[in-house]
Amino acid sequence: MFALSSSRLMTVILPSVLMAAIAIPSWADSLIKIGSVSPTYVPTAGVEMPEPIAVEGFSFQAEPETGRARIEVHYMYPDQSNFQFEGGAGPQPTFAQLPGLKYDAAARTIVYDEGGRKSICARVQDRKFLFWKRMSVQTTGTCVVTSRVTTHAEDDGWRIRHISTLDTYLELR
Repeated sequence: MFALSSSRLMTVILPSVLMAAIAIPSWADSLIKIGSVSPTYVPTAGVEMPEPIAVEGFSFQAEPETGRARIEVHYMYPDQSNFQFEGGAGPQPTFAQLPGLKYDAAARTIVYDEGGRKSICARVQDRKFLFWKRMSVQTTGTCVVTSRVTTHAEDDGWRIRHISTLDTYLELR
């Protein structure tokens, strides 16, 4: 049976573990904050109970004339299908132009390029139907939207209030 003394274990195993930890990129380094919204929505019909909000989906949009790109995040709440017409419009989507997110017209891609990180987030194609022409933007899967409920401390000059928000992030994979 093979056995190592504790001092030998530290000289053999510890450097390997440290090298592996250094090689793994930090999880927080791959997150770019998109925005914050209320973590709940109160439908206007029926019982006025707050409903928790979650990210339903997201899409990228490109403006070829300016080379700009933005991200659109859609939200939903659990009873949205029940209250859709009587409960109000629901949480409004977030539109965000992030520093580093741009449309590369030559490559026909939406790229995030900031701080040494470069990721192709989406590919852009022209679609035609009879006389209509529109752009189709397909995500590549390397840039996704994640979210989490976070409590922020806000100083109003007299006291500190703790406010919960649903924070959304662009995550580079």
